[in-house]
Amino acid sequence: SGYPDGTFRPQGTVSRAEFCKLLLADLVDDNTAPTPGQPWYAPYADYAAARGLTRAGLDWEAPIPRSEVAAMVCAFYGEAPTPLERRLAEAVTDFAEVPEAHRDAVLKALALGFMTGATGGTFRPLGSLTRAEAATVIARVRGLLVPSGAEIPVLPVDGLKATGASRQIITVTTPT
Repeated sequence: SGYPDGTFRPQGTVSRAEFCKLLLADLVDDNTAPTPGQPWYAPYADYAAARGLTRAGLDWEAPIPRSEVAAMVCAFYGEAPTPLERRLAEAVTDFAEVPEAHRDAVLKALALGFMTGATGGTFRPLGSLTRAEAATVIARVRGLLVPSGAEIPVLPVDGLKATGASRQIITVTTPT
């Protein structure tokens, strides 16, 4: 989705409300209008909160942190990271900055290929999500970029990386 002037502005930040609408656009009835006096995103925020994808009382117009994006997309899958997926934490240099409540989701999002790390093995958990990143995450969640069985590069994990390799290839199984 772009702006009225026809631009996409890929480096612009995405608010919680915008990401919530992008994630839930196919699930919330387009004809559901907010109650008079409520913001445009109220139906999406209410849907997300009612299903445990997020919590009530957030600043919906603030930029959404990357770790919260991981928590929202992984809430659909409801499974904890496997022991092998937990080892990804060893390769994420800023994993200590991931809020405790989002740690499992960040590991799962990395393992499923919904999100990737940044340069130097970082994840930037408190960094804002850009519009380009949001579009990529949504496409991956919907299976457009990472179909089941696709091989994607991830951060190396001790014991898995090949000698001299800077990234490891894993096969993703996209939940259906």
